[in-house]
Amino acid sequence: MVTLCPSMMKRIRVAPQCCDKNRSRGRYFKNLPEEHTVAESKIPAVGDSAPPIAAPVTGGGEFDLSTELGKWVVVYFYPRANTPG
Repeated sequence: MVTLCPSMMKRIRVAPQCCDKNRSRGRYFKNLPEEHTVAESKIPAVGDSAPPIAAPVTGGGEFDLSTELGKWVVVYFYPRANTPG
């Protein structure tokens, strides 16, 4: 089981404009399928199991959190340069 670190959870923030269903979904989540948008997701509480995470990584390949069970993992991501967010 992967558990979220309490000190990291304190740093998680969700920009209100990203969750506003009245705004265009494409502006903030252009490349994400509908089921993976923040508006439809729940932020886990401290101590909850981490949700399944799989994403492309720089240089090719894919990161899958399920392959890191039992290890300390920091998932760090940011938007592509010159994009909103």
